Amino acid sequence: MSSCEVFDSYINTIDVIEDSVIDDTKFPIVKEYKLKLIFRVILEFLKVIINYLRYYINATKESETKDE
Repeated sequence: MSSCEVFDSYINTIDVIEDSVIDDTKFPIVKEYKLKLIFRVILEFLKVIINYLRYYINATKESETKDE
């Protein structure tokens, strides 16, 4: 499994968690709106970090192959 596939699975998992927190009909986990908003912001921030790591790793690999 490549690193991109791993990062994609992490992002998909975060999307599933985000959907379950936001949508009360699926799983009524969180009832207060402010907490839902905080969870959503945290999860979006995690996705940004994961995407950054994915692109950083890919850029590093590409620069190493160009140097050879």
